[in-house]
Amino acid sequence: MKKIPAIAIALFLLSACNSGTDSKPVENEAPAANSERPTATDAANSIVLPPSSTDGVKKAIEAYASGDISAFTADMDENIKFYYPAPGDSLVGKKAVSDFYTKRRAMADSIQVVNPIYLGIRNSTNPAVAQGDWLMAWYTYAIKYKNGKRIGLPIHVVQHLNSAGKVDIMAMYYDMHRVMEASK
Repeated sequence: MKKIPAIAIALFLLSACNSGTDSKPVENEAPAANSERPTATDAANSIVLPPSSTDGVKKAIEAYASGDISAFTADMDENIKFYYPAPGDSLVGKKAVSDFYTKRRAMADSIQVVNPIYLGIRNSTNPAVAQGDWLMAWYTYAIKYKNGKRIGLPIHVVQHLNSAGKVDIMAMYYDMHRVMEASK
């Protein structure tokens, strides 16, 4: 039953990558041979990976919730590029990610993962996106801060795996304003 929403989300994301900036659709126009614009063929050649492909992202999400930062960063490449919605906008390197999230996690009494959805996709032809395996997750962290405040924080995570199977690119999307307000 959960496979249908994941497949629908994958198809939506793949078709969204195919949208251009033109306001009017152009019919019967093939992209130039050197074009970097994704095509329908690119989307068709992307592969939805088996559910087990997302085991690493599941473990990382649960590890952060439990406060195990070492397990949270275990599958990250030493030179990871980590993008998140906060001042500074990104972190580079596993140590920087570990230091930042150790401080963030210390502000919370407890975190629970609520309603997670996981999806893995292999990009083999779309030149607009790094080739290889991409793991995605949508979930909510139910956070109780040490100051007594509580929030439900919807999060979207996107991870790219390098040839060694380590996460070398990661982006988290969430409302940083809600985090800052609750952690005061």
